[in-house]
Amino acid sequence: MAALFIAADIDPSTQEELALKDASTKGRLFAKAGGVATAVSSQVTNIALKVASVQGLGPCITSLKSSVKDLKEGRYLFLECMACEGGCVGGPGTLVSPAAAVRALEKHS
Repeated sequence: MAALFIAADIDPSTQEELALKDASTKGRLFAKAGGVATAVSSQVTNIALKVASVQGLGPCITSLKSSVKDLKEGRYLFLECMACEGGCVGGPGTLVSPAAAVRALEKHS
């Protein structure tokens, strides 16, 4: 994003903050680890759903492999796998720490 802003001669610090309208609070938290899992679990009420949130590629692969047992035993499972630590807010090209990005995200939810 920084390269795009530089190329377009945009200084984000001088931009006016706009109110977020008509966006769901839970949807705004999708970029944070656990955000999708929280939104799904709050909407599914008619079945016993096992929900898990995992961060990092290695743990995601391990969790996917171990979840086969749950599926074979007929348990409903929702596994949120975020490749980046902290979720998408901690992804490549992030200019702040994942913790700082999560705090900024939660400020608007």
